[in-house]
Amino acid sequence: MPPAEAPVESRAAEWIGAGLFVVYAFALFTFHDAPSMTDYANWTYQGVLLARHLQGFADTAHVLKTYPVPNNACTLGIGLLTLMLPWMIAAKTWLCVQMAISLLALRHLARTVGACGAVWIIVPQAVFLGVNWWYGFVNFQLGVAWVLLMASLLLRRARGEAGKDWQIGLVLVVTFFTHMIPFAFCGLLALVYARQTGRWRVLAQLAPAAVLSAWYLGARYLVAGDADGQAGMIAPVGNYTAAFWAYKANSYGKSFGWVNPGDLDGSTALVILGRTLFVGLFAANVVLSIALGWLMIRGLLKAYRKRSAERFLWTGILLMVPLYLLAPATALGVSDPGSR
Repeated sequence: MPPAEAPVESRAAEWIGAGLFVVYAFALFTFHDAPSMTDYANWTYQGVLLARHLQGFADTAHVLKTYPVPNNACTLGIGLLTLMLPWMIAAKTWLCVQMAISLLALRHLARTVGACGAVWIIVPQAVFLGVNWWYGFVNFQLGVAWVLLMASLLLRRARGEAGKDWQIGLVLVVTFFTHMIPFAFCGLLALVYARQTGRWRVLAQLAPAAVLSAWYLGARYLVAGDADGQAGMIAPVGNYTAAFWAYKANSYGKSFGWVNPGDLDGSTALVILGRTLFVGLFAANVVLSIALGWLMIRGLLKAYRKRSAERFLWTGILLMVPLYLLAPATALGVSDPGSR
């Protein structure tokens, strides 16, 4: 089902938001070096390794997994593009593909909720091209795009619009291969949507993703001897210590732009900015975090009070919050408490 028509002012804002993605894409191809966005170098390396395996040049130091693995969309994308393009161009092209998907997902949801034009000024930078993007957490960032699309598809159905159920199943499958956290949230949204609307048949769309999940878990633990969990990830903080809860709170504040980079000598931001500006920016972010948190609480209460169609989204969020808060510092060898 195509997105609903947007008002003229929102369409103009869409072009502004799209223009920002285009600027980023232009910047990628202006520089001769490969994207050096922290973790993205690792994903590029894995994608090139995959391409070499597919071309028959297997590396004996690496093993190609023969079962479906979450968090691998970037590896698959770069690997397939490297079959047709030089590896550096493939790495840049995949980022452009991801930006295009993010743009379309945001457009779909913005038209579903009738978002104002300001969304297009704020969201591309705050959600898709922010801290996680520069850290190279591209699988998670792509997963966020699929979450927005899932929310939009379900919300239209909750409001009584027609839609094809297979779209839900398809989004769940691609999200499985993208990142486990957005995948879990998409599945949860489908469950609470079915509970709210009584449209239980939509749960059949969880079956393909459930099969992939069972296949992955079975192969990981019974066939591969938990190879995925042997990366040697070290917890940055002790579970449920004061530092643990501070790390959790930092994730929330970091979502609104506050990042305090550091090195072995302490805070780099403090050295560069000076104490006055550092404290001022920190305080501004605290105020912003509290204000936006309060607005979200108001929106949640209003949705339940008026029994709005979107309250299933708030239910999903409420269920995820304690899961996030209680998630240990390392889980399954691949997660930490404060980087997403």
